[in-house]
Amino acid sequence: LSDWENATDEIDDEMEYWANRTQTMVFSNLTKQYGLSFYWSALTLVTLGEQPWPAYTFQFVFETADTLLGLVIFATIVGDVGSMVTTMNSIRSNFEELMDGCKSYMISKKVPERLQGKVVHYLGHIWSEGKMNVDEKAIADFMPPRLYGQLAVSIHMTTLKRVKLFEDCEPALLYELILRLELQVFSKGDYICRKGEVGKEMYIVKSGFVEVVSEDGKKVFVRLGEGTVFGELSILNIPGNKNGNRRTANVRSVGYCDLYTLQKEDLWEALHEYPHAMQSLMEKGRALLEKDNMLEKVEENPLDFEGELPLELLLLKAKQAIDLINANLDVAEQSFYDFSTTSKRRLHEVESTVGTDDFRDYYIHEAKSEEEIREESDQEALSP
Repeated sequence: LSDWENATDEIDDEMEYWANRTQTMVFSNLTKQYGLSFYWSALTLVTLGEQPWPAYTFQFVFETADTLLGLVIFATIVGDVGSMVTTMNSIRSNFEELMDGCKSYMISKKVPERLQGKVVHYLGHIWSEGKMNVDEKAIADFMPPRLYGQLAVSIHMTTLKRVKLFEDCEPALLYELILRLELQVFSKGDYICRKGEVGKEMYIVKSGFVEVVSEDGKKVFVRLGEGTVFGELSILNIPGNKNGNRRTANVRSVGYCDLYTLQKEDLWEALHEYPHAMQSLMEKGRALLEKDNMLEKVEENPLDFEGELPLELLLLKAKQAIDLINANLDVAEQSFYDFSTTSKRRLHEVESTVGTDDFRDYYIHEAKSEEEIREESDQEALSP
């Protein structure tokens, strides 16, 4: 009987314990109500909550569906995490395999240790920066051209407009130039360009820093950061440039530096479709060179150009050549007119001074003398 009474008391205690959980609870605000509901749902989904037993059919169905849904969600999360870890391990394994292959290759070829360390540090850099899985060329080949163009414009348009040379260029030309940009990576101490080299590309600093140094590399003149552009004047072939399209400074990388480059051939290929923009760029380039006193006055030949040009530019240059010929003819005609006028004036002065009859007799006498000399020369040539 005592056991029964204890069992009854225990049941009463349990009923009293669950009494508040079967009644509608009043909360002071929505946050507390939502928090408790979320807590109960989370415990139910992961099948860890000590919830009251269902008493009705609807409660049985709801609890069963809730538990199954929780199992599915839990299994999905665990599966995704496992797949993520497997992929990361696979990428890491591939990178280590590449690293070991490079080391074995350099050791077999007896590459100097300093260069080996440079290669290893570079591979570590691209791994730490997450560049192993990013290939811009592959992205460009995969995406539709128009979509990739929009992506490239959103990334590079602001930077390219900072270049004084391209400030007022039409958007279509800038779009063509952006699609031709290529990414290059320079490691610490690499010289991007040296003074005196022929310029074949211009540079845009994407990340990192570069510095302009002296010939021996000991003195630093200036440090350039992200968004800086240099080398643009050396790819325009401006007549009269004192530097002759050669680099005017030594530029060295500070640490690892990512640069976008625009090749000279790519620039001219894009400009062939925009001849008026070409003239505008040449004028801006001349103005920048004149500002730095680096432009000599030379006579430009309108037909001097590199490579094949489109019909519009050929017609423009032909017009310039015709204008130049007409100008030269005008100068020659004016010179002939001045010479003729001067000759007539001098002849009139001589006639006035000597006399017309005397001048005529002198002219006839001289003419006869010359004729007699010619006849004598011909007779001597015919005589045996």
